[in-house]
Amino acid sequence: MKLLEKRKTRLSMAILPRDDFSPEEGIKGDYEIRLKGNGRHPLKHRTGYFLFLDLPEGKHTIITESRFYITTGIEIDTNELNPKMPVTEMTLKPNSDYPFPPEATLIKGTITDPEGNPVSNARVRVKKRDESTTTDKNGSFVLYFKGIQGDKLKVKLFIEKEGFKKKRRTYTINKGKTKEVSITLKPK
Repeated sequence: MKLLEKRKTRLSMAILPRDDFSPEEGIKGDYEIRLKGNGRHPLKHRTGYFLFLDLPEGKHTIITESRFYITTGIEIDTNELNPKMPVTEMTLKPNSDYPFPPEATLIKGTITDPEGNPVSNARVRVKKRDESTTTDKNGSFVLYFKGIQGDKLKVKLFIEKEGFKKKRRTYTINKGKTKEVSITLKPK
């Protein structure tokens, strides 16, 4: 009878989560990383990497959930990773509950329908900038701006949600301040 059996494990992929707002400071609060479908959780290494072992080769969707970040899913094909170093980064975008520093330049808002019900999963994007987000289940969103030249920034928002008319809004934001907005989307 064998009491201990040797088992060889293989590193399928290593995920390094990064905070999109402050990558140098690390991830804020508790968060969960798991494999979609079977809910399999990785091992957390002391270096901050999450290690998935002995996965079948092919495509896998990795889900992250957290109080401070938008729930994210990315698809990774293990066949496309370097087998000697199967590492990839996963950028986590802050949500409206994120503990932004007081000097952050933000637009925080809520999107509702004409009856005041929250509109979830509406896409909010900024024209001519690589900034976009989606609303959460409460219709809340946040956009953050870094590297602003001057004291003010004029931004044009485009808001879209299937079943609703598209909306555009222009705002002027003071550097280092938070602009609070409420937007109503009308059904098509």
